[in-house]
Amino acid sequence: MSCFPPLLTARWGTSSDLRYTSPIGTYPIGGPTVLKDAALVPYIPVSDVARARRFYEQKVGLKPKEEYAGGVIYECGKGSWVFM
Repeated sequence: MSCFPPLLTARWGTSSDLRYTSPIGTYPIGGPTVLKDAALVPYIPVSDVARARRFYEQKVGLKPKEEYAGGVIYECGKGSWVFM
């Protein structure tokens, strides 16, 4: 499974048909529980990707899952992931 940034998709009909699609699920947009129920993907900004990779891979122990858009995706516990 490729880990691309989440997408906003819409179907014809009302605004309640808007859906947020992430690598681990699809959620309706709107209503009071969307953020509470959504899977969040943290983005860690870095100025030196090579140095940050050494830290996260050698010191923290994360294993790179995929390189994407000049950064790296690390898979974490329970199917979650982080983009750096």
